Amino acid sequence: MEKSRSLHDVRYWLTRVVTGICTGIVLLLLINLAPLSVVAYSEIPQRSHVQGLRIPGHAVPLLEEHKPIGPTAKEQTLHLAAVLKLRDEAGLDALLAAQNNPTSPLYHHYLTTQEFNSQFAPTLASVLAVTAYLQQQGIQITSIAPNRLLIDGSATVATAEHAFAISINNYQLKARVVYAANTDPYVPDAVSGIIQTITGLNNVTLYRPTNLQRQQRPLHPYPGPNGGFTPDELRNAYDVTPLIETKMDGKGQTVGLFELDGYNPADIATYRQQFHLGLLNVSNVLVDGATNTVGPNAIEVTLDMETVSALAPGAAQKVYIGINNAAGINDTYNRIVTDNVAKVISVSWGECELASSASRLDTLNTIFKQGAAQGQTFFAASGDSGAYDCNDNGVQSLAVDSPADNPYVVGVGGPRYARIPKGRMSVKSAGVGPCSGVSFMSWVVEEAKAHTSHARTTRVASI
Repeated sequence: MEKSRSLHDVRYWLTRVVTGICTGIVLLLLINLAPLSVVAYSEIPQRSHVQGLRIPGHAVPLLEEHKPIGPTAKEQTLHLAAVLKLRDEAGLDALLAAQNNPTSPLYHHYLTTQEFNSQFAPTLASVLAVTAYLQQQGIQITSIAPNRLLIDGSATVATAEHAFAISINNYQLKARVVYAANTDPYVPDAVSGIIQTITGLNNVTLYRPTNLQRQQRPLHPYPGPNGGFTPDELRNAYDVTPLIETKMDGKGQTVGLFELDGYNPADIATYRQQFHLGLLNVSNVLVDGATNTVGPNAIEVTLDMETVSALAPGAAQKVYIGINNAAGINDTYNRIVTDNVAKVISVSWGECELASSASRLDTLNTIFKQGAAQGQTFFAASGDSGAYDCNDNGVQSLAVDSPADNPYVVGVGGPRYARIPKGRMSVKSAGVGPCSGVSFMSWVVEEAKAHTSHARTTRVASI
């Protein structure tokens, strides 16, 4: 990577979260979304010969006003996952409250992964029961998560329709043709109390980099109003320079990066060499068969790594690269919490909240709960569209970005910068629109539960 390219990338794409160091809380805004009705457009297959029930919450709000354009091809392969319920979730909630209560003897006493699994993870018996049921229905099991939360599998549309007594149809969602089940999945009583969600019955979920749209300006190969941000400028903007000067540069810490694209290692090496940041201690974790192949969103991955390099040059970086579908996204988040190596995790990807069913949001909530109990903090880009995150999908309803909407995730807004004398910078504002602010963390999750959506977003200006 040439110096001009590196500076240009940082200048024009540094408009949303790339975390490691959080600098302050700026504004709080509460958003309440009304409950959305379940969509059912075609006749629902019945399974009266098996006593059971339908697992609620699988309707996708974004499709509420859409009619199906036809059935999904029966031979199409679906990537599915059965998400199991935690044991003693009430006990986990009590523990999280105590861990964040300064007066509690459990304050900041976090669990190891093994301790979490022994106290709260689904039991092996539950896994065996659900696995046997799925295999009986013709679903091929591909993996079981270390915390026994996710059982991944694959099946054709025809197999899934028969297994869960659903119909899967295609919908036109602006430029995309997507598919979704017409109703909630049906499972027998033997496993209905174990399964929380069946993931993969729709493909509406599609994460994107959540960056603020840049203004088109001429490229300049040097710092300045139309150039890039150097590490020194970023450090000055967030007053990190005193920390760096006292050797508090992230040494001994690991920053996790959630990514859905690959990157060119030579770009990162060139950036660090250009600014004398030393060699990077980096390791890649490839989830579900993902590869570190440069794709259309590689600039997002590169920017994340370069910005963490600038502000915490001594920190190790663990880059988790996953597949951009519902099962792959869940597996990547879950791998981060089951590895439990990175205590600070940056997520610069997300989606309109209405593209997620309630059951999918619950799945993310379960994963992030484990991270919180283990002392891991997720920082996610808020999307910089505030309450209008779904407008690109032609929806006028107010909605924020997922996963920044989650009460166990810190949502971060993209800052704007102002230049001050002597070439320094300062943060002019954090985020844009009426949703710029700061979000709730786990110690106020009980209040968040009173709302039908996870859409209470903590937002900070952060790097």
